[in-house]
Amino acid sequence: MVLAVTSHGPDPLNAFANLYEISQKSEIFTKQPYMDTNVLRCYLVLHDYTQLGSDMSRSMAVLDEVRKTYGLHCALLPINSATGSQNDATAFFTEAQDMTDLRNAQLSSSIPWGAALSMEDVQRLRAYVRELITKSLVPFLESTVQHLGEHVAAQRKGLTGRLLGASRKLFTGRTGAATPGVDTSQGVYTNASTTAQTRRVADLAMHIRDYRLAVQMYEAVRRDYQSDQVTMYSAFSAEILSMARLLYSCASQTPPGPLHPLFLSGFEEFSSSRAGAWFALRATILYAHLQQKFGDHQSAAMAYLRAADSSDEMVRALLLEHASRAYLRMSRPHTRRSASALLRAASQYSSCGQKTLALQAFSRLQDYYESRHISLHDYTLFQKSILYHTLGSVDEALACLLPILHGSMPEVDESRLKTLVSLAGVANKNTASLPTPLIQTEGTRIVPVGQMGQMDDVPVAAVQEVFNVQLTFVNTFGVKVHISDLQFLFVTDDRRDPMKADSTVDTLTFAPYERSTIHVPVSLPTEGLARLEHMTYKLMDVLPVKQTLQKHGPRLNTTSEQKRSVMYGQDTSLRIHVREGIPRIQCTVSAPTQAMVGELVEVTLTFTNTSAFSAHDVTLTCSPAYLMPVPTANSELDVPWHIPSPAPFSFQDLAGHDTLPVCFHIPILTAGKECLTWQVCYHNEQGEMFKTQLQHEIHTLPVLEAQVSFKLARSVQPQYHLRMGIENVSDVPIEISGIAFVSPQWQMSLDFQHVSLDSHHTAQWLARGQKHQGLDTLHTTVELLRPFFQGRNEPVNPPDMHLQVSRLQQEALPLMDSNQIDVLVAWRAASGKVGETFVCGISLGFRDDKMASLHALDLLLQQGPSTRAMYAETQKEKQMAREQLSLSPLVPAGCPITVATGTLPLTVPGQPFVEQLPLYIRNESPWTLSCTLRLEPLTDTQPVPYAPWLGKTMYQSTVPGWSAEKVMVKVLIDSPGTYRLGDWRIEAHMRQGELLVRSFKTSGSFLLPFTVRDPA
Repeated sequence: MVLAVTSHGPDPLNAFANLYEISQKSEIFTKQPYMDTNVLRCYLVLHDYTQLGSDMSRSMAVLDEVRKTYGLHCALLPINSATGSQNDATAFFTEAQDMTDLRNAQLSSSIPWGAALSMEDVQRLRAYVRELITKSLVPFLESTVQHLGEHVAAQRKGLTGRLLGASRKLFTGRTGAATPGVDTSQGVYTNASTTAQTRRVADLAMHIRDYRLAVQMYEAVRRDYQSDQVTMYSAFSAEILSMARLLYSCASQTPPGPLHPLFLSGFEEFSSSRAGAWFALRATILYAHLQQKFGDHQSAAMAYLRAADSSDEMVRALLLEHASRAYLRMSRPHTRRSASALLRAASQYSSCGQKTLALQAFSRLQDYYESRHISLHDYTLFQKSILYHTLGSVDEALACLLPILHGSMPEVDESRLKTLVSLAGVANKNTASLPTPLIQTEGTRIVPVGQMGQMDDVPVAAVQEVFNVQLTFVNTFGVKVHISDLQFLFVTDDRRDPMKADSTVDTLTFAPYERSTIHVPVSLPTEGLARLEHMTYKLMDVLPVKQTLQKHGPRLNTTSEQKRSVMYGQDTSLRIHVREGIPRIQCTVSAPTQAMVGELVEVTLTFTNTSAFSAHDVTLTCSPAYLMPVPTANSELDVPWHIPSPAPFSFQDLAGHDTLPVCFHIPILTAGKECLTWQVCYHNEQGEMFKTQLQHEIHTLPVLEAQVSFKLARSVQPQYHLRMGIENVSDVPIEISGIAFVSPQWQMSLDFQHVSLDSHHTAQWLARGQKHQGLDTLHTTVELLRPFFQGRNEPVNPPDMHLQVSRLQQEALPLMDSNQIDVLVAWRAASGKVGETFVCGISLGFRDDKMASLHALDLLLQQGPSTRAMYAETQKEKQMAREQLSLSPLVPAGCPITVATGTLPLTVPGQPFVEQLPLYIRNESPWTLSCTLRLEPLTDTQPVPYAPWLGKTMYQSTVPGWSAEKVMVKVLIDSPGTYRLGDWRIEAHMRQGELLVRSFKTSGSFLLPFTVRDPA
């Protein structure tokens, strides 16, 4: 307490005495019993320059008298030394004065504060305040803490049983005695109570920065409050105790311990009181601010979030925003939690009308959620759009709404489209682009009308001739949408500005999530090579939308640069040639819509030039381009190594309005659907080429189903039997008029007679195959493969083959292997239709390849990587080709050697007898093989008796190709009966001189038993 008296008064000492008496009897102590009467009194003598001038003798004399009477806490302060021209102090006080404070507003007058003070007076005021604190206040506080602390410690040592009766309510009516030191009339602790004195020690310790003592005293007084069940006192003590712990932790560099439970306890105690909401908010802000100062941002964020749940909308928004910032200030920022808190804050700002603050919060959230959460990103943009709309910024609102028009749930889409209609109706009419286009670019193309020609794979149309633009609409919204005013804009090489096409399109309406394809007729007014660049339309009749069409052409893979990098050619699906004087050829087809498999169908095409201009160099290409069998009386036929590419048919020029019919015969080969395609190419007078395409489908029905199986005959010499089963799968009777076999090395014999098969009946035949010398196709195949593996180009002229096939295979491989057989079954239906059914690719025995060709193939497959290969991918490709070829029919699989018995019915006497039996080593291959035959005991356990081998059990023989060698062996026969022979194992080697080409191994047993009779 500072007692100030001016020195120019009549009796300054008496004035100090009156002030002292008043301070001693002040009502503040009687009305507020919790205040301590032991206060520090400081005496200040004021020397007023306006009254006494610069002579300070009177003031110094008064100061000496005051010191003699009241002690050392006395000082002299000169004031009001300013002249009229000095106004620095006035400006200083004006800036420092808070006029928003009601107390300052009430004291305002016409004379400004500090008008008589100079800057020297201000400096003297500051010096006095510093001296007051350092020489008077701090020593007083330290001595008070020492003496009061000793007094409190002595009182608390003698306290026993004071905290009994913890269930009593302190400030409510009760029948028992009141707690000692409590003023029940005002509900406060009196200054004489131990609890109040303990709290005073703690408060003074905070002032002198003895945080350790403060923590101890606050903990003691909090226990007293909790024992007395005074909720508000306990809450206040928890608030200041948490701050004291934080300050002590910072000063002592020790962890503060778990403070958050203490804060939550105080917060809950504040919240339970009707008047504690403001104090709960204050405690939260103080606690969180200190935690952030000391670096514990997570605890600060948790405190803000807890207080936000118990505050009004505006304060809640501020606290949530502070929590968001606290999460971001962590050493490892919790961005997701920060965004969540900021999202709640933005919603609170918006709900309480703070549009600008909400807009700022949503803008920060937009950047965060853009790459993390699509739904929340759309939500922030939609809220920004609404906020901009309410603030009057319609264009900004529309700019925020457009990126989220990509389709979502029906109720969300409905809300967004309603907002779009309200915004686009008053916004600037600028064209926009949707994030997810309603028109698919990949599904957009120019479609010729009728049989419109082509030039360089681009449709050609005359000026003002109508052609179609195919559009694929995909409604990504969950509600019905409609578009109107659809326009197409083309660009040409000689025009910079887009050229608008002539088109008429009604309003298009699409159901939710509908996908549909439409064709829009358009025409162009000028000639040239035009490309559809973009389209424009109005969405929901209000939003102008522009969609640019950019498409890639085919992937380029020709040059080395194109192989290394992704490059695309020019797209032609959106281009069209517009010309004058174009010939038009229209094609019509006359063909049945249904046929039988194997039937030879007659098809007639009619070309009509519908224009007045001549069509030159007319050519026709057919698909499928089947090779028709050529009738011949010979038993052999020479065909090329592989089927050449079909050449187009050429016709004479077709003048304007002329007609040309063309007849074809198409064999039906497959059941189901046969699609016939023709392409007509022709030129105009300028040499430009145009194309017209035509398709026709024939539904085909199966007639015959042929099944072929083969096996090695049980004969001494190798021979194959072919069993054929032909079933009539149609609903009408079918006559089998002939069966033919086609093979390079097999000649089949068959006793055939005409057979008529009813529906679902089957006929069977047995054919025998006789081997002839075939063609060594492997030699040519190796020569064709060698440049691929060795990386060099060598011309190879493959020979012709004696066969007829109808399927194109790999160019390096022959049309048919030498051991394959094709079967042709000729038939005639009751309706007079005739045809043929094919069974192709029956492999019989081994190929007729030479040993040198096999050795060359082995060397080619075992060859290492070439040093000329530039890329690793090329080596991988060649290695994969080697692996596939090693598993192909080019490499012989299985052993061509088998062992058969001769005629085995024997007669022996009724006693053990050694019998010689003939065994035949059969070679089914075309190569001479050196064989080693080993006879072994029988391994299976069937009940038939076993005739063991005797004598020599290993035989060596050289067996020529497609022949058999006889070997005589000995067996022991005990008596007449049925016996089985033992097992055999054979090894065969193919040699070319001294070079080993192939080795084969196989083993087996004689499955059929033989019978030995008694001669009697």
